[in-house]
Amino acid sequence: MRDDKWQLYNILVGEIARYRDWPIRILTFTSALHFALMAALTIKELTLGVGVSVVITVALTVIWASTIYHFCHCHLEYLNLRNVQVRLNKSLKLEENIYPVKWFRERPKKLREGLWGWGYYAIYATILYVLSLVLIWQLGFDWG
Repeated sequence: MRDDKWQLYNILVGEIARYRDWPIRILTFTSALHFALMAALTIKELTLGVGVSVVITVALTVIWASTIYHFCHCHLEYLNLRNVQVRLNKSLKLEENIYPVKWFRERPKKLREGLWGWGYYAIYATILYVLSLVLIWQLGFDWG
């Protein structure tokens, strides 16, 4: 039985790492997308028609909303799996004096728990989104 718990523990650690890594991967992709759009509008001095500006705005809005959703989802799943890990730590009788004390404390599964981590990503993604929209409608849109 103990070997099964250790196998489960190893799978759990992999899942926790996945939920910690995905927000960074998503943020990297969306950052590259926004920076490419910003560069195209400022360096190349592209002008966009109304239709193209609206389509890009809708696409960026969908990407931004799904990004924020994924940040929240990954954070809540991370908290859930960490709580499972805490229970497994106790079940496997891991010694508290060897591992950090916080590894043995369950955390509530709420968005405000650990807000400084995932919240930073959400603020960063929102700033990029807003900057992109400002550039599209101020620099990229042909007002004439």
